[in-house]
Amino acid sequence: MRGLGYAQGNNLSTGHHFYRRDVEGVRTHKVHACITGHGQIERVLRFRDLLGAPL
Repeated sequence: MRGLGYAQGNNLSTGHHFYRRDVEGVRTHKVHACITGHGQIERVLRFRDLLGAPL
């Protein structure tokens, strides 16, 4: 991830890792990585789907 310009943020919980990419002080990307079966996977995917839903 570092090679792509991402920095690791604080782990959000055990097995839930967070990475961010900032360009000129502006957050441009966020990546969540969870172990298989982690309880936050469903919540994060629902939020992703909500962002892409038609208005």
